[in-house]
Amino acid sequence: MENDQTRDEVLSVIIGLYVDGIGCIPKDQIHENTHLVYEFKADSDDVSFFIIEVEKYFGMRLTQAEWGVVATIGEVVDLVMRYRGVRIPKEKQNGISGWFRDWISIKY
Repeated sequence: MENDQTRDEVLSVIIGLYVDGIGCIPKDQIHENTHLVYEFKADSDDVSFFIIEVEKYFGMRLTQAEWGVVATIGEVVDLVMRYRGVRIPKEKQNGISGWFRDWISIKY
């Protein structure tokens, strides 16, 4: 992934990830105003998978609040262009899982 991608290049990648995540959608029917859920009746699992793939591809980790205002493909592109390369640290976990993760990171 290149950080100097143009908006059109990012749009092309996002459309590809959306088609792969939702499945059985003609790529030529996807455009910036395509709603992530309504137009192709995507379920929450499909949209969650799409979000994970976008974050993985662009090396980002965004908050639920940041994703919560996104409804269209174009808004996903805007979000990626704005936050590309910014990494948000994971929230510290409480309990044994948080302790174990911290212990592993210190030990190794």
